[in-house]
Amino acid sequence: VSFNGIPGADVHFVSSSEISCKTPSQAEGMPRELVITNPDGQSDTYACAALPVPRIISPVVPEYGPVNGGAEVTITGYHFIEGVRVTFDGVTAEDVSLISDKKIRCIAPEHATGSADVSVINPDNQADNCTGCYVYKAGFTLAPAYGTTEGGTEVVITGQNFSENTAVSFDGIPAADIRFVSSSEIHCKSPVHDAGITDVTLTSPDSQADVCTGCYNYLSPSAPLKIGKVCEAQELDCKTASANLWVSGLIALNPIRRVWAIIIPPVTDPSVPVTYLPSVELEDSDNDGIYEGSFEDFSITGASYKVGIYAEDEEKYLAVPPLQTGVTRICRKGDIDRNGDVSLKDALIGLSVPIKMNVSLPNNPAYKAVDADGDEKLGLAEVIYILKQLAELK
Repeated sequence: VSFNGIPGADVHFVSSSEISCKTPSQAEGMPRELVITNPDGQSDTYACAALPVPRIISPVVPEYGPVNGGAEVTITGYHFIEGVRVTFDGVTAEDVSLISDKKIRCIAPEHATGSADVSVINPDNQADNCTGCYVYKAGFTLAPAYGTTEGGTEVVITGQNFSENTAVSFDGIPAADIRFVSSSEIHCKSPVHDAGITDVTLTSPDSQADVCTGCYNYLSPSAPLKIGKVCEAQELDCKTASANLWVSGLIALNPIRRVWAIIIPPVTDPSVPVTYLPSVELEDSDNDGIYEGSFEDFSITGASYKVGIYAEDEEKYLAVPPLQTGVTRICRKGDIDRNGDVSLKDALIGLSVPIKMNVSLPNNPAYKAVDADGDEKLGLAEVIYILKQLAELK
């Protein structure tokens, strides 16, 4: 069994009508020619589409964890399939669980202090890499890592080699009610502090200090809700009009009531009320702290949609400011019918309409995206470009 002339792996004869094998790695988007050859040399050829390449669309959640590993990590993206593997700087993660084709959970392995690249590898060896997406930290962590400026929030500190009579301070202000639980756990109550991010310091009885920089976030009772992270800007191809949107790391003093995204199309009159714009609800259906949803109609090509992310708590406080990301749908050069592929159909369209007029493109990015020679016209240059692309695929 071969795909585009490359042998498949682990070929198993099941019956006279069934064979199983593993596909080799191929270039992204490349169509596959499947050839099955019997021992007597007789063969048959089939055309089949390539499996899509997996994509990581944003940093993992959480973005950091302990050097001894063991933290549960969630990865979001596209085109994840059963049997997917995850590595941190080449070290395989444990307990990889495929939640959906857009979400994976796994357990981070041990690693030295510092950042690590996270890679997702599908069974056909197609992969995507997120450079420096996960940071391994020595020291200790806090839960919760936020509280009110009025102080009094119960905080659990976990780490290693704690001793009795360890002092805890927030930006130099002593914590209250410090309780030594074990060599790996201390409880305390946060002191009064202004709104903002603070350092937390543990000082042992022999004056050895360990600092967790920016580890605790104070929220004002008048602004009790903040959005942590949103998905990074995404690029869609011509065949795709749907994008997965998500937000994580919400910091809230009150229960969350609603999280949603408002979609701002590329050509939108600024006077249009925001309530008239399309929106999508983001839900945390599996209680992992990630609110997500899909918008299915990013239909305009060649230009960027703005996406505003909003959140509201049960006391009707809104997260301020709302965060923003973006989605762009891009067509390949020569893809005149904008179906995601460059084919003879595009060449025929190019020949049937613009060849007589060398038609000027409308002032619209959706059309300019297919302009192969950059002259802002559709004509023979586009047809020649398409035919060359098809010849190279052969």
